[in-house]
Amino acid sequence: WTDNDIAKYVVFDNLEFTAAAAPVTTPPVISKAFSVPSVAAGGTADLTITVANPSGLSASALSVTDVIPAPLQLVAGSVTTTCTPVVAPATPASSLNDSNNTIALSGYGLPIAGCTISAQVQWPTSAAAQCLLAAPANGAVNTITSGTQFSTTAGQNPANATAMLSCQMADLALTLPSAPLTATRGNTLSYAFQLQNLSANLPASASTVQLTLPAGTSVNAALSDARCNSSGLCSFGTLAANASEPFTVVLDVPTSLDPAATTLPLSAVAATTTTETTATNNSVSTQAALQKFTVTVNAQVIGEAAAVSQLNDPIVYALSCQWQPTGSPGHQSAGALPLVQGQLAAPAAFT
Repeated sequence: WTDNDIAKYVVFDNLEFTAAAAPVTTPPVISKAFSVPSVAAGGTADLTITVANPSGLSASALSVTDVIPAPLQLVAGSVTTTCTPVVAPATPASSLNDSNNTIALSGYGLPIAGCTISAQVQWPTSAAAQCLLAAPANGAVNTITSGTQFSTTAGQNPANATAMLSCQMADLALTLPSAPLTATRGNTLSYAFQLQNLSANLPASASTVQLTLPAGTSVNAALSDARCNSSGLCSFGTLAANASEPFTVVLDVPTSLDPAATTLPLSAVAATTTTETTATNNSVSTQAALQKFTVTVNAQVIGEAAAVSQLNDPIVYALSCQWQPTGSPGHQSAGALPLVQGQLAAPAAFT
């Protein structure tokens, strides 16, 4: 066989040529989020803008513009980025600024792993009135429009980036589900309180309850909540949104309490360093009726020291009394008692 012979008899049967399929790529996509859903008036939140690069494309001329919506204010000097800067004399040179309440990044490269732009925003106290409005009016919506405010040389996903930051206030509520109605000298009084933060999203910082104790009473440290001190100040730290803290305060009622006292009034006020929606539900008050003692005195002559023939001759007596209600301390006394005008005069030690 010669080369020509081979050429004559080479036959191709249904020969097909196909090109390799082009890889499917996903263009860069932008998203954004605040570090918290809500802040108090005067509070701040971190804003993170993320530029993802799902296909690891080589992209340059990354441009992002984010106009911070009112009433939010961009904290000056807080803007940073992990995107790749392009150094002059390359064109365009990179720039990143935060003037006019706007984040403006341009001329950056997009790393294979993507990159972020970070900043801090504040809800000014001058806009506190908006915090009282119902959702969504109490929030500021922040949007970056793809194609006009976000672009790269590799294109961009058409989805916009949107995030909302709300302004809310804490709302402490103090209740007293269980309080004594009566009190007895020498016993204790137990008060069961409930402290709540009714805010859906905002914690209440440095939350406290200050009790005004009835005159003459004192906090029983062994029986009371450990977060309450001897002056009636109960400290709870930061009370989370929707959180509830039950606590009990027990008071000692001394036997030496003012004899003229008839009631034991107690009041309590809750407070927080976080701005509140309203303070009308922060306080409670109650009073316990102080029971009076019914004293029964029994006197019995049990003998004579000598013949009793005239007034002031001594006789031997026995006196006893019982304080009521039951369980209260009693007093007993016995000794020589002079008979005066047909009556027994109580000795000085018997009170």
